[in-house]
Amino acid sequence: MYEQDTIGGQVYRLIKAQVTSCACRPGQRLNPGQLAADADASETTVYNALRRLAAEGLVAGSRTEGFHAPPADEAHLRASYRWACALAILAVRNAAPLIGPEPEVTHFPTADGPGLVHRTEAFFERLASLPEIDECEVAMAHANDRLRAVRCLEGHLFEDGEEELAGLVDMASDPERLIPLLIRHRDRRLLAVADLARLRARGPAPGPGQGQVI
Repeated sequence: MYEQDTIGGQVYRLIKAQVTSCACRPGQRLNPGQLAADADASETTVYNALRRLAAEGLVAGSRTEGFHAPPADEAHLRASYRWACALAILAVRNAAPLIGPEPEVTHFPTADGPGLVHRTEAFFERLASLPEIDECEVAMAHANDRLRAVRCLEGHLFEDGEEELAGLVDMASDPERLIPLLIRHRDRRLLAVADLARLRARGPAPGPGQGQVI
């Protein structure tokens, strides 16, 4: 990952914010020259960032073919939702054992925190940290990146998003009850994938109460 205080890091984060939000339509061509002008950076720096994002699956294409915002077709969305859920269940089932007599202190997002999309990402990232395996946390961060734009649209279809997340948080310390809720959370979205893909293709504003995460 690029260092945050370098020009390369700033450009990487700027482009990543655009392609993982509703700012870009799926498949939209990314103009390196325009991106360089917007970021006040060289095109070489922009190309380096685009190549890194392509390697992470957040940008499609190459320098010779041209770069585009990632797709949001039904197959892509289904795979992303399934992967995020699979990672969460894997993490819950392999949570690191407690050492010593003190109970584990968990810090899951609460309803009085930032927007719903941000808190949903924070919840899944917290689950991914339970096994204390870096690769699991990195994989979940990438899954969140891929789902961010469509999660901003879920409010158009699910009016109970806050209650749903609160239910997951309430069961966070009870794996036997949490895992079925994670599966239900995934399956609701799999059933709505066609509608979510259509919403994403149209590029509407984020759903009620969702907010973009930039």
